[in-house]
Amino acid sequence: MALSVNDFTAGTVITASAMNANFATIENYVNTSPGLATLTGATFSGLVTANGGITATGTTGVATFTASGTATIGGVVDITDTTDSSDATGDTGALRCEGGASIAKKLYVGSDLDVNGTITVGVDDTGHNVKFFGAESGAFLLWDQAEDDLELWGNAKINLTNTTAGSSNFQINFKEGYDIYADNTGTGSDNTRLWFSGPVGGTFYIGPRAGGAELHSIDLRADTVNATSDLSVTGALSKGSGSFDMPHPTKGGDWRLRHSFIEGPKADNIYRGTVTLGEDSTLIDLDEVSDMVDGTWEALNTNAWSMVASSGNEITWSLSGKTLSVSGPNGAVCNWMVIGERKDQVIIDSSITDDNGKMITEYEKPVVVIDAS
Repeated sequence: MALSVNDFTAGTVITASAMNANFATIENYVNTSPGLATLTGATFSGLVTANGGITATGTTGVATFTASGTATIGGVVDITDTTDSSDATGDTGALRCEGGASIAKKLYVGSDLDVNGTITVGVDDTGHNVKFFGAESGAFLLWDQAEDDLELWGNAKINLTNTTAGSSNFQINFKEGYDIYADNTGTGSDNTRLWFSGPVGGTFYIGPRAGGAELHSIDLRADTVNATSDLSVTGALSKGSGSFDMPHPTKGGDWRLRHSFIEGPKADNIYRGTVTLGEDSTLIDLDEVSDMVDGTWEALNTNAWSMVASSGNEITWSLSGKTLSVSGPNGAVCNWMVIGERKDQVIIDSSITDDNGKMITEYEKPVVVIDAS
């Protein structure tokens, strides 16, 4: 049977005489008969030592330790209460701790973990690996403390689809004012756009950061089905060489066709065509034959040069403003060409021309300083 010690008021010291028994006998009884001592409503103001287990039953406050010292438990503490914590006061839940908790080994949390504060792993200059697993095998996010890297493994990826698209909402921010963001205010049929943003005067590189290695090629594929989409460059585009590159129009298969770009030391525009002469001089309006609004040719060009040829015929011609006048035998078929040098504000403001819009053909390449860190 169990030894019951009842009818003691809070604050009363339990003594052997009060229990009408020899204390040594009770102590021996409790120590040798674990689970047989039941204390109901008792308060201990001194040290309580139990070689077996202490079981507290009731609703709330069944086991209260108010001493400022340390409670040392050499065995397992099994809390079967399933009360969930509701706030960060330390006064709710099955296990309540209003101070800090120090855990020397692994902490396993079988359900949700709510942290109302900052999580710090390790200390400055001494870190630890942190791993988050996904539902798919082999997919996880790893903070690798040895490499100082945040790594995605397996099929893990960064998903920013739940962010709000807009010009002021940057999905990825870098140092020095560089950003990547997407919006849905474009003019295309899908109207979505991806932006790489940076500070005024900044430089955007594609390729190795340092060393002699170079990329073999960079493909910009706007539409891999019919290749009808556009690449627009607002500023100057410089290249070592260039061509059009297209599927071969007659060979078919995997064959392709390319022609080199026409280069020159001036920013020239070329206009050409064929005309059949009448009895009087034939006038060619360069705006009209180029499908441009009246006045565009003269606003765009300066230092014009012209040439007209007709096989076996004597031809004369002159260029005045945007009008090419050609004279010769009635019915003569003439080939003509007009070349004009650009003088518009865009070419004047370009980084590859001087203040007058003339091409800077020779220049010293600027030194690019790479921060090795």
